[in-house]
Amino acid sequence: MGKAVTQKLLQLKDLGFEVRGFLDDNIEVGKEIKIGGGIKILGPIRDLERILESEQISDVYVALDLNNYSQILETLKVVNKYAVNVRLVPDLFQLLTLKAKLEDLDGFPVISIDESPLRGMMLFLKRG
Repeated sequence: MGKAVTQKLLQLKDLGFEVRGFLDDNIEVGKEIKIGGGIKILGPIRDLERILESEQISDVYVALDLNNYSQILETLKVVNKYAVNVRLVPDLFQLLTLKAKLEDLDGFPVISIDESPLRGMMLFLKRG
């Protein structure tokens, strides 16, 4: 998902973004991903705070698997310490397979996942 977002940012040059690199736990540090002129892996995700302190970063796009909720929360905690814009990029295929849809709750974005009949202890809200 991160590669797709990067390709889109590079296509939209009018936005003025300069992609500085990726953080990825599964790819070797320093390796280049073949997008545009080549985008470097800056380190694993745990290096986020170090990168934010050492680089001039204005925007962070978080493209993590939705199933990895704890890592998303930890990443958001780190990013919120710095004066950067944060954008969470959901995996649209994953959202589609979850039958998810984006809703607006009076200005709050809400992802609704697989509406099912109300049952058991999972019932917290009910429409009247």
